[in-house]
Amino acid sequence: MSRALLNAPAAKTTVIVLVGPKGAGKSTIGRRLEAGLGALFVDVEAISKRVLTEMGGVIDEAYARRVFAGTVAELERLSEAHPVLTIETTGASEATGDFLAELRSRFHVVFVRVRASQPTCLARIRSRDQTAHVAVSPAMVAEMHRRSDALQLDVALEIENEDGADLDGIVSALRPLLAVGAEA
Repeated sequence: MSRALLNAPAAKTTVIVLVGPKGAGKSTIGRRLEAGLGALFVDVEAISKRVLTEMGGVIDEAYARRVFAGTVAELERLSEAHPVLTIETTGASEATGDFLAELRSRFHVVFVRVRASQPTCLARIRSRDQTAHVAVSPAMVAEMHRRSDALQLDVALEIENEDGADLDGIVSALRPLLAVGAEA
């Protein structure tokens, strides 16, 4: 089938999708990928906070779908100037599968699983700048952690981030995977 029929550009933008529970370290890794690979880190948390305000503070599946739609729109906008983008998701929403399928239809997607224990995630959540993140209860963190762990993905890289990941090693491990995607 021709690319025209697939409605795909000749050279797709690569989107690195960091998947893991809230507090696993996805944002830290995303910022390091931006510095080390030039993979612009798209602040999905900012999109989430904006949508949450628009929806009156209710976190539900409608909220998740609007965040996903806003994220896809932002990636489309940024893909015109950036060949590699990085985003993060907990993968905890029932709409995650549709979101990831939408990303795959538009971009070359590289999934990276980021893991840390629930106590570590909770400690990180409590210690970070609360104004930059969507606030969730410990019970919601536990549920998001369970759902994130249960999400089945074909990942290119698994990162165990319990004690802090080797950020330079992550950059080195992803570099050849991005070169393969650029040739596709």
